[in-house]
Amino acid sequence: MKRLKVYSALILVLGMLMSMCIGVFAAEPVAKVDLLVTGVEGFVYESTPHGFIVYDYDENFMYSSSLVNHNGVVISGGDLRFGRITEGNYLVFEDSSGIGIMDVNGNKTVPTGKYVGIRNFDENLFYCEGYNEEGKLQNSIVDGTGKEIVPPGKYTYMSKYYGENSHIIAYDSEGRRALLSLDGEVLFPAGTAENVTLMYSPDNDRYLIYDSETDKSYIRGYDGKDIAVIDGCATTSHPYLFVTTYDGTDWHTTHYDYNGNVIEYYSYIESEFPALRLDWDRDNGYEILDSEDNVVYEAPENMFIRNFHKGKFVEIYDYNYSAGLVDVYGNEVVPFGQYRDIHYCEELDIFAFTTEDNMVSIAKIEMLTVEVNGKDVNFADQRPFIKDGRTLVPLRAIFEALGAEVVWNGATRTATSTRGDVTVSLTIDSDIMYVNGKEVTLDVPATIVNDRTVVPVRAISEAFGCKVEWNGNYQTAIITG
Repeated sequence: MKRLKVYSALILVLGMLMSMCIGVFAAEPVAKVDLLVTGVEGFVYESTPHGFIVYDYDENFMYSSSLVNHNGVVISGGDLRFGRITEGNYLVFEDSSGIGIMDVNGNKTVPTGKYVGIRNFDENLFYCEGYNEEGKLQNSIVDGTGKEIVPPGKYTYMSKYYGENSHIIAYDSEGRRALLSLDGEVLFPAGTAENVTLMYSPDNDRYLIYDSETDKSYIRGYDGKDIAVIDGCATTSHPYLFVTTYDGTDWHTTHYDYNGNVIEYYSYIESEFPALRLDWDRDNGYEILDSEDNVVYEAPENMFIRNFHKGKFVEIYDYNYSAGLVDVYGNEVVPFGQYRDIHYCEELDIFAFTTEDNMVSIAKIEMLTVEVNGKDVNFADQRPFIKDGRTLVPLRAIFEALGAEVVWNGATRTATSTRGDVTVSLTIDSDIMYVNGKEVTLDVPATIVNDRTVVPVRAISEAFGCKVEWNGNYQTAIITG
């Protein structure tokens, strides 16, 4: 069995490693890429809050797996096989004696032999299968320590519903549904009435049932009171409900919110980043749209977007699963085709890249962005960067985003911009800015980088009376006004 090999890249040689070992990062990158780990044998199976699960096969196609963090430390390893880690601190492992549960420090909390099947169910919860004394296979749900949340034999099958808050959908021996909390509390018992079916739990304080006799759907609170009644059999498609009917010629779909109100429906996945979102439809394929539905990036033909990270980075793939990473405007961050897979660990804010020959590298990628009045600013030629604690951005792009006119005097190397009754003037390499003729001292002067004049974004924005906020999680300057 191959053993996992991890070589940590030193900060002083990152540039050399990126050009010689990886060879994918441009001389003028749109984002800062710090290579943290290289030389990991295998391929990334899953990203977890604690790092990446990396699989490696031997010549007999048997695999081992290890959990590797952003420092290249193998938290758990050897000839074990790990399952998925969700948001919790436990994982499923398998060795020659069977299957069990282990915490991320390698401590076996549920030893092998008790269950014949274990899979992740929710944060620190596991769906387990085992035989009773009569030799009958039963299922249960336990937490990472082995404590039973739903005892064995009570239900024939259980599944997780992913809503605003997760719930357990449990089926009794007659196939009737019950709704349980993740603590095992019964919220809606199975077999309430023959004609009443629990559909799913659409939100954290209500659930959806369908009455076949009346052909109506009921949004019901946990207190048993109906919040809304909808004609027809409603189905959940988080975060909406919908009812589809056929009039003999065409199909019609009506969408509702969780209060039973009819809503306009959009077939898109919203990103966490408010100014941009990922959209897909049959005619245009995959696109990134801004808050006004303008297309800022369209995936090339025969390619698709698999993931959209931090409102900044877009994973693109072809149908042979060659991968690349671009920003939301299509500017190359990691060139397409040199990796077959990309994973992102949100908790550690790191990326893992797997090559065709199953070698994994781990990197941290940083890209500053600026949002003006809810719209992301495209800095295609020169990305924003931080100098002496101040964010510098290309002058013309930020002035135009603020709605200001710009005049450049090449002889004096001075930019003058006007918006309304405010005029701002800056000179290259001078720490003095003039606002309506009044001197303002800058912490960082305007300068030229890659033939582009860059200026401190906060000073410029506040000179025009705008409010500037910094979102550290997304490394985004948010400007309003």
